Amino acid sequence: MSQKEQGGTPSPLKWSLAGEDEIVIPQVDPLSKKREYAKVFRLPIIRDVGAEESCVCYSWQYGGAPWIQAFLPSLRQWAKRHRIELNIDAQEAIQKGLRESPYRQWIQHFLAGEFDWMMHVDADVMIHPLAPHVLQAKRESGLWAHEQAYPAGRFAAWRKWVKASYQRDVPDDFPYANDGVWLMDRVTAEQMLPLTEGFIAPNVPHEFYFNWWRFLLRERQPERVKSLEMVWNRLPVDASKFQPAWFYHCAGRDKGAVLKDLQTNGFLPVPRPPMTFKPWPEKAEMEKLISLPFKLEGDIWKGELLRYALRSLEQYGPADWPLIVWGTERPEWLDESVFRYEDMLQRALLRTYALAEKVLYMNDDIFFLRPSSEADIAEPLYLKENLIGDIPRMMQSDNKWQRARGVIVSRLHHELGMDRVPDFSTHTPYLFHRNQARKAFEFFGVWFKMPQELAFYGLLGIEGKPCTEKADMQTLDDPLMRWFNVPDDEVDNQEFRAWMEKKFPKPSRWEKPVAAKSE
Repeated sequence: MSQKEQGGTPSPLKWSLAGEDEIVIPQVDPLSKKREYAKVFRLPIIRDVGAEESCVCYSWQYGGAPWIQAFLPSLRQWAKRHRIELNIDAQEAIQKGLRESPYRQWIQHFLAGEFDWMMHVDADVMIHPLAPHVLQAKRESGLWAHEQAYPAGRFAAWRKWVKASYQRDVPDDFPYANDGVWLMDRVTAEQMLPLTEGFIAPNVPHEFYFNWWRFLLRERQPERVKSLEMVWNRLPVDASKFQPAWFYHCAGRDKGAVLKDLQTNGFLPVPRPPMTFKPWPEKAEMEKLISLPFKLEGDIWKGELLRYALRSLEQYGPADWPLIVWGTERPEWLDESVFRYEDMLQRALLRTYALAEKVLYMNDDIFFLRPSSEADIAEPLYLKENLIGDIPRMMQSDNKWQRARGVIVSRLHHELGMDRVPDFSTHTPYLFHRNQARKAFEFFGVWFKMPQELAFYGLLGIEGKPCTEKADMQTLDDPLMRWFNVPDDEVDNQEFRAWMEKKFPKPSRWEKPVAAKSE
């Protein structure tokens, strides 16, 4: 054997860059299929206290499979957060029908260094954003791997392969393990290396060799073969598939479908959609602004609802706030000075919050019903105390806006550890601050119909208060009600139109005088 095969100085490995650049992952619509979902989506938060022993982690990335870009960032972020050295093997080692064993190379590389532990994480493992260090609690010396309860056929095939390759019989009670996630300390690695092979045959799973080496190690030092807890290698074939874990091993042919299943059932967050925007201006142009996106094309109210929403704002809203209406077409009655062309809601949001320190954000279907100052809208309102338990319902919805809400709440819950996110989607006026908006855009991204109230207020962990002053069709004239969100299905209700005209007869300062209706 060569020096390399005997465990001497390891050959140089072709590592890819494991830097800090995050791969941007397009947001995808979740699966539409429905299922019963768990009430708990995450293990109890373990505050990072560091690990006394050092660790190096090995993984690989080669080929053009699109799913690779979805998984790798979670490994990079986990390793960076816990100061674990990460080595990504970028070589596909195929030499004349034989394939070099990366596991053996990694063990050699590990023993040539000074780390206390080495770890392997497969390329199709998605790591929970709050996953602690694998050495959070001091582990006993040994080779740790999840002893997976595989279908009988898998274990039988491996035993048959061992018999044919090494003329050995494996007892029925041998604990076969999955090799997607495993770790071992330096002493065990020194014992393990002589048992490994320099090359492995093509078309034989690495898992087969890995378990053969475990079998040999168990014969010699049974106390060193350890069972890794399932939370570090949760596989979809586990009977308890939909349960919390720190590492989700999305094994199988359709790894993307497994990942979507975990996301739609609330166990993992959905990454932010890709976004770009110009550098944020250092200073805002104005102190305050009323921002109102509006699309005249296809508007079932033909712009009339917007007219009366502005009249309600003029009559009862905070005084002396400048207004911008963003859209692709200006209603003929609206003054040109308050209209700005913008064909994308995403850009309208970014431009809005770059312009002013404080933004009163409205939709064209919101009416003020009684005098309301800035203080009256400063504290956000909520309809429901907590949306955490609704994550699967929202993620599995056919409604894109509901799925977007699920994405926001899921990220707050899984990435920031929040266990309370009120339902701020009250369809009432919202008061946002420029710095809040920037933080939310940087964390979540921005997209069409983004539930910005959940993103902005949720990211700040704002308590809010119950929404008790929002009217419905039966309480429009109740003096205690402050706002009203007009339902689309009232467009042909002549009684409501008459009420609207009577309630807000006076043209707003944003209407052209010639276009204002005669009183």
